[in-house]
Amino acid sequence: MELGSILKAIVLWPLLALVDVPFVRLGARILKVRRPTFGATYLLVLIAGAAMFLANLVLSLVLPPAGSIAALVVTILAAILVYGWVFGYFLTDNDGLSIGYWKGTQVFLLASALFAALLVAIAIVVVGIGNIWGI
Repeated sequence: MELGSILKAIVLWPLLALVDVPFVRLGARILKVRRPTFGATYLLVLIAGAAMFLANLVLSLVLPPAGSIAALVVTILAAILVYGWVFGYFLTDNDGLSIGYWKGTQVFLLASALFAALLVAIAIVVVGIGNIWGI
């Protein structure tokens, strides 16, 4: 990885974690996992982001050039594995036990789907407003 991209990732990491917190909390609520507080969820997303950052540093040494299909697939699989493990380990059920890898992966995928749905809804609204205003 280049130094510039590493610095950009470190600077944007807390901001992107702040954006991700409501989606993780909503995903945990939908899947009937004990919903952590906002601060605890923020720390959880920061920890998961740090783990993914380290995984990307290691993977960048062995991956093909950035932008290839193989690099994209490996990065997506690494994200599912890392975030699923972190969420599964740190999120707990009503008995105080870790929810496990599979349920953690479900929370991650649901949070990602909710975030993607919001982005699509915003894009539809922006395009609709642009068409109404004739932009």
